[in-house]
Amino acid sequence: MASYAVPGDWTQGSEKFLRPVKKATGGGSAIPRGKIVALNESTGVWGLPGTGGAVYSRTGVVTHTNLDADATMIIGTAGGIYYVTFDGVVKPDAPIEPSGTNDGNAVALSASGTYAANIGREGVGFYRGHVDEGDGSSDHPATDTAATDVGKVEITR
Repeated sequence: MASYAVPGDWTQGSEKFLRPVKKATGGGSAIPRGKIVALNESTGVWGLPGTGGAVYSRTGVVTHTNLDADATMIIGTAGGIYYVTFDGVVKPDAPIEPSGTNDGNAVALSASGTYAANIGREGVGFYRGHVDEGDGSSDHPATDTAATDVGKVEITR
């Protein structure tokens, strides 16, 4: 029987990597479940990474519903596997980064042709498969994502 997962869900064992973090408050500051977020080190506030390709040292995935007025939100951090929405084709085990189109979604890491341009552009994690894929059994290998697919990401930063 097939399982079902939505963005923001996590795999068994990942609950030990959930934690509350600071977020912005005010109109439009709620961040939907399943979005990749990043730490703004100068303010200590977590938020959507933006579509400009900025470099972040810490990332996570929003796992619980939050409201504009909430000063905190719960995210899944490095070490866990969480469900996110993808913006195109990603191969199994490929490194991912936040989308440059849909803020907080995932895309395959697009490395630049020069070493200098890649410094700090490590992916935020790796694609591990759709629900019921890539679970270690030989008859459930991970398959490529397509636009708007929901899949598992192992967060590493």
